[in-house]
Amino acid sequence: MKIVVTGASGFIGAHLVMVLAKAGYEVTAVCGNNPAAAEVLESAFRVTPADLADPAASDALIGEAAPHVIIHAAAMARPEACALNPQVAQEVNVRTTRNLIAAATTIDAAERPLFLQISTDLVFDGARAPVGGFTEDHTPQPESIYAKTKRAAEILALEYNGPAIILRICLCYGRQIGKAASFLGWIRDSLAAGNEVRLFTDEWRTPLFVDDLGDAAKRVVQRFEQARFFSAPYELPPLLHIAGGERINRYQFGLNAAAAFGYPVTLVVPELRSHSRSAAPRAEDVSLCAELLRRHLGLEPQTTIGGLVKIAQEEQG
Repeated sequence: MKIVVTGASGFIGAHLVMVLAKAGYEVTAVCGNNPAAAEVLESAFRVTPADLADPAASDALIGEAAPHVIIHAAAMARPEACALNPQVAQEVNVRTTRNLIAAATTIDAAERPLFLQISTDLVFDGARAPVGGFTEDHTPQPESIYAKTKRAAEILALEYNGPAIILRICLCYGRQIGKAASFLGWIRDSLAAGNEVRLFTDEWRTPLFVDDLGDAAKRVVQRFEQARFFSAPYELPPLLHIAGGERINRYQFGLNAAAAFGYPVTLVVPELRSHSRSAAPRAEDVSLCAELLRRHLGLEPQTTIGGLVKIAQEEQG
């Protein structure tokens, strides 16, 4: 089965390419301005650059790849950058989604690819997170430019005249691939250099181990494959929260990371969101409920310490 993964030069897209290629799928990895890491180049069936904000480029990509599944992971994902460049954020996060969906819609209805839209917990304002986290039934209330563009992309995916699922993910961490930026990578680089890391005690998330995201995406693809080619039941909701196994603040995550990788925990310094200099509003608590993930895909997400220790153990061989 053929799969197109956008954002393959980024942290999330790179991991998705490698997981799905290892599972035996023919993966076309799509990169934007940044080159793909060596591991992506080795794993993918094909790596291609494409300006997906250009409708012609999206049409050409889908026409050549003829995918059964499109996973749209490309995004302008830093809220601060989106706040400073709202027009670029609109092009990267919304226009690319519209163009890919338009290209996919040209395929005959019976053969139309599954469209997996990677979204974010930040579509919620985080002011009043319910006990147990936001569920798929809660109404999004995006505040930042980033969140608003991601919510607009969600709506486009929901309107796609074909099979589609939105995968809302959280603060994602995992093994570094190439030079792709990640929250954990920044923490580790800072601690390794002996620098303090200041992290908020009053900002709560359900951090997601990227291996769990890869596993969830693979299970969705396998379910779709069975339904498309073997008439098996599909029965997946149009929206799934792919969340980690616990609600935790950024400061505690930093302490866990320092402990897992053997850095002094004294370098992790508590701070309040009121000290933030971000150009974008910061959500207090956008923790997500992963109950549908467990129920529909049978996946039990890792706790942060579990995921971090697994990374450390794999690095040690």
